Amino acid sequence: MDRPDWKIADRRLADFDRRVATRDGRRKIDHCAYEHALAAVSDGTHHPIVLIVDDYQDGREMTAEYLRDLGFRVYEAGTGNEAIEKTVTMSPDIVLLDLRLPDIDGIDVAMRLTEIHCPLKIVALTGVVTEDARKQVAAAGITTYIPKPCDLPQLAIQVHALVAQRGVSMT
Repeated sequence: MDRPDWKIADRRLADFDRRVATRDGRRKIDHCAYEHALAAVSDGTHHPIVLIVDDYQDGREMTAEYLRDLGFRVYEAGTGNEAIEKTVTMSPDIVLLDLRLPDIDGIDVAMRLTEIHCPLKIVALTGVVTEDARKQVAAAGITTYIPKPCDLPQLAIQVHALVAQRGVSMT
């Protein structure tokens, strides 16, 4: 297994710090978690595919950029129908799915995605964390859920762990 070029990794970390400072001056990045996630990335040719489904464009783009910097191939969808279409064409390894979408309920999207592309690891991203929501998430075949707003380094660690569970190598 090839090791990452640490000069490139250091530059990615420095670039990320500058972007976070300009986008959100209130929050400082957890360097330890970021470096842990970055260390898992190699310079190999396979980059796991992550599909981010969220109607909130700014959040979706920030998450996508973050995961791309870590070596994932990332695609975006703003609606449930777009997510279904991209799952068919791109066969993602992981889907990060907002449960409140403008066209189709996220739970329904998750059920359709698991019918189309099984086994698929789906992470529900939601601001609603109720007992009823937890039951719906489990019934829909969603692997796990992460409350919004997401801590990006922790999200990256979770995505990397799910990729490893699928048996997909980052090399």
